[in-house]
Amino acid sequence: RFAPTSVTSGEEKKIFKMLKKRYGHPIKKEEGKKEFNQWYVAAWLIETLNISYQDAYSLTKTYFWNYDKLFSEFESLRRKVSLPYLFFEHFRDLMEKFISPYEEPNNSYANVVIDFTTPQSTLSNVKLASATKTALVIGTTGISNAQKTKIKTLSKKTPILMSSNMSVGVNLLFDLVRQAASSLHADEYDIEIAETHHKHKVDAPSGTALSLGEYAAAGRKTKLDKTKVLDRTKSLKKRKSGDIGFSVTRGGEIAGEHTVSFISKDDRIDLYHKANNRSIFVSGALKAAVFISKKKTGYFEMKDLLKKK
Repeated sequence: RFAPTSVTSGEEKKIFKMLKKRYGHPIKKEEGKKEFNQWYVAAWLIETLNISYQDAYSLTKTYFWNYDKLFSEFESLRRKVSLPYLFFEHFRDLMEKFISPYEEPNNSYANVVIDFTTPQSTLSNVKLASATKTALVIGTTGISNAQKTKIKTLSKKTPILMSSNMSVGVNLLFDLVRQAASSLHADEYDIEIAETHHKHKVDAPSGTALSLGEYAAAGRKTKLDKTKVLDRTKSLKKRKSGDIGFSVTRGGEIAGEHTVSFISKDDRIDLYHKANNRSIFVSGALKAAVFISKKKTGYFEMKDLLKKK
């Protein structure tokens, strides 16, 4: 079986011969790295999934740069033949370690790349942007702490602005929530965060809701990971002082609504933002692009843009 590893130039000739001998593909060196890489991945798929070389090559040729679709197709095939999940991880490593270094899209004519995709695609785009020294604006949500750490590391090579929400209004709300949480103490006020989005949104709670939780936790000098409550259905326990609860609604084509409630026995304070349409995210992303295009390197957030004003 093929192992997910990089191949040196000295080994390429052997692999070309193997491909021609085993699968009858008359590939020639001058066809280029991308063609060779597609066939290397196709050969790995043939060996791993036991599919025909026509199907394997068609899959890699069609989705060579669409990582999410390629991963999805591979996962579907893996389940059909009952292979362990470990093979999906091997395939992901193969794509990241072998494909990416050989042939990359040319960003040399771009000043800024604006990325609203998925966490895995965003990571790939960040690697390309850092390699080509292209400024990057990231609005992707659902990014894990580990992925965020990688992005911050790569920002040492190229400027990156990342925010869970590109709306200027929402970023002002972040600061208001932190100030309110700092003044309204946990022994008196409980914090609940509610968010509503369109039915197509995949991640939950939304990245914006989690960011609101992080600002609320920061206002109380604690960490969200220690205080967040995402599901109250699994245990019959009363609310603990200092908990930050989340509720999620999905339906219709709602662009985005977020409410942070501070609730005491005597009163309730709601901080609320409603997006009437998605144009506010476009406007914010463009402002972020202008801002980040003037930076050399570094990691930035929308609050840095607002401070500039």
